[in-house]
Amino acid sequence: MLNRLFPICLALLLGVACAIPIGGKTKYPIDVFYGTDLPNREFTELGPVEVQSKRKNPLDSRSPNGRSLAGMSQEEKERLIYELVIQAQETVNAQGLIGVDYKMEMTQESTVYKIMGIAITYEKK
Repeated sequence: MLNRLFPICLALLLGVACAIPIGGKTKYPIDVFYGTDLPNREFTELGPVEVQSKRKNPLDSRSPNGRSLAGMSQEEKERLIYELVIQAQETVNAQGLIGVDYKMEMTQESTVYKIMGIAITYEKK
């Protein structure tokens, strides 16, 4: 259990305040397609899946030059995508995800990061 929580805690502590697009080269247990990318084989949509992470905003959430420090590091995004993958596998036995996208909602008190996609299964030949 601690081995599983340590990388998550470390990623949260080392969060970098910048906007990094999702779609890195990280390998996941199932196929992950970002934005409008689609697999090259026939598939059936199983339904939407979503995970989120909520973070309390620091008292001073702006840098000295006035820019917002809101954002998520690549490691945090990859961790959330991994959680999305696990959820898709466990809930609907997905073989892949399409339309994976990232959204941030910010209030004065907190920031919510959401990763969402559509679970799919591949058609048998």
